[in-house]
Amino acid sequence: MQKLMRRSRSLLIMLVVMLAFSPLSVQAEGKNTNTINYVALGDSLAAGVLSDGTLGYGYVEMIKSDLKNNGYEVNVHNKGVPGATSGDVLARLSGIDELADADIITISAGANDILAGLKPILDSGVNLSDLTLEKLAELQQEAGVAAGVAASAKNGASKEISELLIEETKTAVEKVEEAVTSADLEIFVLRDLLVSDPEKGALLDATLNLIPVAKDSVGKAEADVNAARAAFDTNTQEVVVKLESSVRHLEEVAEKLNIVVTNITMIEPINAIVPIPNILSVKTKANEASVAANSAKTKVESTKLAVITYNEAKAKSEAAQLKVKTTAAALAKLAEIPGIIENIGVNTGKTLGAIRAVNPTAKIYVMGYYNALPYLSSEVQESMTKQMLDNLNEAIEVPTTKLGATFVPVAKLFEGNHLKYLPNPTNIHPSEAGYRALANAFMAQINVAFPVVTEPTPNEQEIDLGEEILVKSDELIRIKGTNVHLLLPDNLPEGTKLTVTNTSEDTLLKAEESNLKSFGDALNFKFKYPEGSEDYEGGFTLLMGYDADSPDNIAIYHFNEVDGKWEIQQGEKNKELHAISLDVTHFSNYGVFAQVEKQTPPVTKDPVDNPEDDGGTPPPVAKDPSKGPKDDGKKDTKKNTSKGKLPKTATNYYNLLLIGASLFMSGVIVFIFTKRRHLVMEK
Repeated sequence: MQKLMRRSRSLLIMLVVMLAFSPLSVQAEGKNTNTINYVALGDSLAAGVLSDGTLGYGYVEMIKSDLKNNGYEVNVHNKGVPGATSGDVLARLSGIDELADADIITISAGANDILAGLKPILDSGVNLSDLTLEKLAELQQEAGVAAGVAASAKNGASKEISELLIEETKTAVEKVEEAVTSADLEIFVLRDLLVSDPEKGALLDATLNLIPVAKDSVGKAEADVNAARAAFDTNTQEVVVKLESSVRHLEEVAEKLNIVVTNITMIEPINAIVPIPNILSVKTKANEASVAANSAKTKVESTKLAVITYNEAKAKSEAAQLKVKTTAAALAKLAEIPGIIENIGVNTGKTLGAIRAVNPTAKIYVMGYYNALPYLSSEVQESMTKQMLDNLNEAIEVPTTKLGATFVPVAKLFEGNHLKYLPNPTNIHPSEAGYRALANAFMAQINVAFPVVTEPTPNEQEIDLGEEILVKSDELIRIKGTNVHLLLPDNLPEGTKLTVTNTSEDTLLKAEESNLKSFGDALNFKFKYPEGSEDYEGGFTLLMGYDADSPDNIAIYHFNEVDGKWEIQQGEKNKELHAISLDVTHFSNYGVFAQVEKQTPPVTKDPVDNPEDDGGTPPPVAKDPSKGPKDDGKKDTKKNTSKGKLPKTATNYYNLLLIGASLFMSGVIVFIFTKRRHLVMEK
């Protein structure tokens, strides 16, 4: 049963090829009225930029494929330029010579004009929902309050730093030094008493050495305060740094003086043996200086906090002022958008007028735009994006309709489908599915003027070598410039693409090495199946023609990529059509070859040898011209018809039609027989 079906399929494809090409042999010199010259103008959408930023299969190529499926030959001239504005498209028209002969012109221009106006707004980081005059007024009021808070904080910090003094601590430390001077005699006597106790003697000396260190730290703390005061009007961050340093130095002062107090307390019992009132006075003065240092430290920390508060208030005020400034600038840019949209309408009208001047009859299709920013908040969509899109499409549609072109609306196609059609939130370009939607919108209008061409082979499609093209189930593929056809299965996955190229020279060399001589085409078929159908295997029928002078062993060969050899295939040969039909399930390289004997150079003999010596034929003997022609008594029955010879007017066209009719009837009989067998089997 399956063998009978394959035979029926092969007969039908041969019939289709013969009926398609036999009449064309008579009309070959006529003009093909189904050829369309298509010029695409516009921006990155016309160029086919995908959502990942790469160039891909855009609506222009899809329109071309759809028109081919409608039965047209399509010459495409894609002049789409990524980033082009409506003004750019208008300016480039004079350099596009193909416009004069165009049958179809598509235009997508205007979005980049608006995006150029929106870019400063989007780059500014402004909350788009804030772009109203009411919101700007609120921001200005908030900025005023923040400025007031910052001014108050500045006054407070300025007052504190101006009143900040380290004099009391400095004076207190100096009094400690004076007390040490007054105790010189007691210290001298005490050192003598402590000769027998060197540990306490060393303690006394170490204690006295701490006082100059404390005095030095007080000087540093004072210097830091003075530096902070000087930097207040120019660099408040530096003020904080200096005040923090002053706090550390005052902590050192208190620390050293506390040690002095502690150490003298350890020596104090000697006072019961030898009075040391002046040394005890040093202890008292050191304690007072330590308290003064801690008090100064507290004041410095308070001043530092006031400066930090001022810095924070100033930063908030500056941020509020910047927000007001940025929002105002964004609002100014937003106010320019209506003018930009109006200019798009003007440029669209000028573009159409310029095209009509060089080509009054072309069918022009101008695309509207979809919402390219669907991921913005619903609030922004309602307040800004939706209205802007409506205005843009209206600006394009009005001159388009007025000048007799066709407006192609696409906005509603993308509503609710942005996850599928615009999957990249950071990119305004569609996916292939989005481009398919755009192409469908165009074709809905184009089909009115360019309907499906009714031909004997409605599912036939011709492709160029090296061209990747979408193919469909049950299509008959003709490879231009070859004598090869391919009938596709009826369950071919939707979205399948086919590329056919000439077999490489290296692969053809493998045929020569196997004594195979080419008598037809050798092609490489590559199918690209859609995601999820990569392992598809269907029933294809390959028809390859061969030369009329081909030997009887002509056959289709398949190149085995694993073994690196050409392998003969079992196919059905049709001598009338000079073609071989073969059912295949997978593709790579197929070619038409015949096995030939290996050529060996002829063996030459010495010309002086006598051919009769080895049984050969003696050489011919030259005739004596004096004897004249030999008369063997037979008359020459051949007539000389070179004169008055009639021209050859016979044609094989009717023979081809007869063959075609015979094949057609054979196909019908096989088809009926198959159907009857199928019904019988079902019963």
